[in-house]
Amino acid sequence: MKKFLYLVLFLLNYVCYSQVFSTDIQFSPPKYSAETKDTSEFVVLFDITVSNGDKKIVTQTLLQVGKEYSKFIDANTIQRDSLIEAHSHLKSVGAKELNELGKYNVTYKKNVLKDFSQRIFFVQ
Repeated sequence: MKKFLYLVLFLLNYVCYSQVFSTDIQFSPPKYSAETKDTSEFVVLFDITVSNGDKKIVTQTLLQVGKEYSKFIDANTIQRDSLIEAHSHLKSVGAKELNELGKYNVTYKKNVLKDFSQRIFFVQ
């Protein structure tokens, strides 16, 4: 029985380490477009707690206030958008670029834009 167990462990070890994962997979870069509506006059940084049942997560959000618009957004959304914009200029993206995006998890998923002139809120 001992010999059988050693044989199984040896083969399991051999099978696990014999797997080769290719990191040469390339994808076409994401399409990106943006339109500037306003520039920020000031930015307020908030730490908010998002509750999902028993789990509570603290995340940073930004309130950007301009002359015509204000925007409330998760700070990681801005980081992700910047990376996506940078990656959109590449010929192809691979695992390195995808891992960079994985660093910025968006906790507060709503983007709130307020148009002061029309007194309208947009929630995305």
